[in-house]
Amino acid sequence: MENTSKVLVLFLWIGFGALRPEPAFAGSAPTTQVCAQAVEKAGVWTCAYPLKPEVARKRHWSYRFTQDGGRTTKVEVINGAGQILDGIIPTTVSPLLSGSVEYAWNADGKGFWVTIRSREGSVEERWKVTSRVRDKYRKPAPGETDPEKSRVKGSGPCREKWTEDKSGFVKTVRFFNWKDQPRADSNGAYGYQVERNAQGVVVTEVPLNKEGKPTVTALGQVKFNYQYDAAGNLLSASSVDKENKPTYLRTFHYSKIAYDVNGNPVSEAFLDKDGKPAKNYMETGMWKAKYDATGNLVQKLYFDIGGKPVLDKEKSGGESNTYDERGRRIGSCMLGINGKPSKNDNGVICRKWIYNTQGRVSEIHFLDAQGKPLARKDGIGQVKQKESADGNVSEEWFFDVAGKPALDQAQIHGNITTVDTVKNTILTCNFGIDKKKKKDKDGVACTRMTFNEDENLVEEWYSDEKDALVLNTDGVAGCVTKFDEFAREVEHWFHGTQRELVMHKELEHAGMVIKYDAEGELEDMIAYDADREPIRQPDALEDPDDLNPPDWDGMNEPEP
Repeated sequence: MENTSKVLVLFLWIGFGALRPEPAFAGSAPTTQVCAQAVEKAGVWTCAYPLKPEVARKRHWSYRFTQDGGRTTKVEVINGAGQILDGIIPTTVSPLLSGSVEYAWNADGKGFWVTIRSREGSVEERWKVTSRVRDKYRKPAPGETDPEKSRVKGSGPCREKWTEDKSGFVKTVRFFNWKDQPRADSNGAYGYQVERNAQGVVVTEVPLNKEGKPTVTALGQVKFNYQYDAAGNLLSASSVDKENKPTYLRTFHYSKIAYDVNGNPVSEAFLDKDGKPAKNYMETGMWKAKYDATGNLVQKLYFDIGGKPVLDKEKSGGESNTYDERGRRIGSCMLGINGKPSKNDNGVICRKWIYNTQGRVSEIHFLDAQGKPLARKDGIGQVKQKESADGNVSEEWFFDVAGKPALDQAQIHGNITTVDTVKNTILTCNFGIDKKKKKDKDGVACTRMTFNEDENLVEEWYSDEKDALVLNTDGVAGCVTKFDEFAREVEHWFHGTQRELVMHKELEHAGMVIKYDAEGELEDMIAYDADREPIRQPDALEDPDDLNPPDWDGMNEPEP
C-alpha cells in the first residue's frame, strides 16, 4: 500500500492516532463518539479532537467511532446527517480507501482482523494484524472457509511492520512482500518515520530505504511537513529536498487551506517554492467552497493565481451540488467562468442521481440548467446501473432523453462487467439494443483482464461476439506484461489473434523490455518489432533524469 503522505497530499485535512486495545468488560454496551480526526496506536483507530453534536451536524465529514468493552470495533466516515460518506480513512501503516473499517478481535485480544468496506458495504480490503505486523488478504472466494487461502502473496508491498513510541503511537513503518523482503511504495520509499503532535497527528514524515534509514523519494523529497490548527484542521502541506529547500508536492510546492468555524475547508491556495501563487495540475491557482447548514458542499469555484475566476483544463469553472435528507448528492451542475451552469465538453450541464433501496446509484439523468432532460453529444440522456449484492457483477445501460434504449458514442447499448475473485480476472462485454454481444467502435465485443497478486494487469485480451480473439483498431488482440520480483514492469508484448507478436499501430512496437540499475532507477527501455529485433538502441532512450516530474492527476487538490 501507499504511504500516508500520498493520502495527506490528496486530502490535506486528514490526521492520525488510536488507543491501544484494552480488555473487554462483560456486559458493557457499545458506545459511539464523533471526532474531527482519527489517530492510530497498535494498528487501531480512535478519536482525536472530539466534536460536539451540534458541530458534527454541520460538517461535510467526520469520523464516528464505535467501541465495545473498551475496544474499537468500527470506524466510519460520516456526513452531517450521520450517514456513511464515501471517503478515506487513513492509517499510519497504510491508507485504507473506504467508507468504514471494522475490527474483529481474537479471543485472546492479541490480534484482530480488519475489514475495509465501501459505503454500500462491499468488502474492499482485509488485513490480519498480529504484534506490530499486518498482512494483506483478498476478499475470500465464495464458500471459502480457510482465511489463509486468501492471503495476498505479492512481490510488492503486502506486509507492513511498525515500531511504536513510548505512548504507543507508530514511530516507523516499513513495507515488505509476502516473503518478508523489503519493498518500496510508488514513491520509491521502503517505509516512513513520523513525528506527531500532542494529539497524535502526524506533523512530519521521513522516507526510509531498505535498511530503514532516511532516504530520498523519486521526486527528491526527504521530508514531508504538515501544519494543523488547534481544532485538528490541516492548514498546509509541504516537502523539502536534501538541501532543506522546498520541493514538489506532485506539481506545486505548498498548499494553504482555510476553514469555516465547523471545520469545513472553504478555500485552498497553491504556492511555489518561494511562497508565491502557483497553478496546480488542473491549471487553477485556488478554489473556494460553500456549504449548507448540514455541511454539504453546495458550491465550488476555481480561480487563477490573481484571484480571478478561471476555467480548469477540463473547461470547468466549478460545480454546484444538491443533496437529499441523508446527505447523498442527488444533483450536480458544472459551472462556467461566470459561476452559472455551463456545458462541459460532452454537452452535459447537470446530472441527477437516483439511488436504489440498497443505497447504490441506479440511474443518472442528464439535464439542462432548468432541470429539463438534455442529451449528451452522443444522444444519451440517461444511464441505468445495476450491481450484484457481492459487488462482483455490474451492468450499465444507455438510453435517450425519452428513456428509450440507445447506442452511445462507442456504438453500444451497454456493458456487463464480471469479477472473478478466484481467477483474479475482470471480464467486460458490450451489448446492443437487442441485448446480444456487440462490437464497439474499436471492433471489440469483450475485454478480459487478468491481474497478479500485486493487482498489476498482466494480460488483456479482446474478443468478438463469439468469444474469438479479434484485432482492435490498434491492430492487436491482446497484451502480456511481465513484472519482476520488485513488482516493476520489465516487459510487455502485443499479440494477434493467433497469439503471435504484432506491431501496435500507435506505439509502433511489438514489445518493450525495461531495465533498472542496482538502485532501482530506470536504466533502459528497448523497443522490439514482431520478429523480436530491437527497433532502437538503448542509448537512444531519453535520459530519465531530464524528464519533468510526473503529474499524478488528482493528487494535489482535495475535494472538500
